[in-house]
Amino acid sequence: MFIENIIIDALIYTRNLFNSKTQNKLYEESSLLMLPENKRQFYSLESRYRRYLSINAARKEMASAKTPYEKNIIMFKIQGNDNVGNCDEHSSIAFEYLVKKSKLIWGFYQKPFYIAIIGTTLNNYGHVFVALLNKLSYPLDHVQKSGNSFPLAELLMKKNGSEIWICDPWANIACHSYDYPTQWKEKMLKWASKGKIIDSSDRYIIPTSPESYQLMDIGISNIVYIEHVDFTPYHLL
Repeated sequence: MFIENIIIDALIYTRNLFNSKTQNKLYEESSLLMLPENKRQFYSLESRYRRYLSINAARKEMASAKTPYEKNIIMFKIQGNDNVGNCDEHSSIAFEYLVKKSKLIWGFYQKPFYIAIIGTTLNNYGHVFVALLNKLSYPLDHVQKSGNSFPLAELLMKKNGSEIWICDPWANIACHSYDYPTQWKEKMLKWASKGKIIDSSDRYIIPTSPESYQLMDIGISNIVYIEHVDFTPYHLL
């Protein structure tokens, strides 16, 4: 499927760009000892602290940025070619990639669509990802204007006339919205089986804990940033 290929390309591009990966994924001590030497070094306390300093330096500068484009410029300025980022940074890069491909996407849809960064939270645990959707899928423009939050399940459910694609480079997921909760849970189970844990600022979270595992089922969401794409002739006049 053409749109799916672009979503996957955005995911691969983003993950390759973050050559130092993420700062908030780590391993339980017993699982860390079972890793190959190169992975043990990568996930060592010293390496993690180095990534922590890098991402914090970039985020301090990003605090005043109002768009993903500004954030990306700042990140490259601070980090150079040694990029580390969590779901926020991954989503900003994937968002810009999809915007750059918007004419290709328009060639498939031939109707207005949105590219949006969506944030969702459950029990003070949050995540950010990118959604691409046609205008009939969900009234995101009205949600943005009102500033209201909404149940994520409403956005992800399969509806007549809707087509929503999810690009989540941090979790390495690219899929239709209605497959996202299942693929998310499968990923959390996989991480837990490997002894991975998530550093969520003030605490460590097991991937199968309710706030992580059920995030896509009962999380409350908001629009972090949205772009409306419309190449119809009357719109361009």
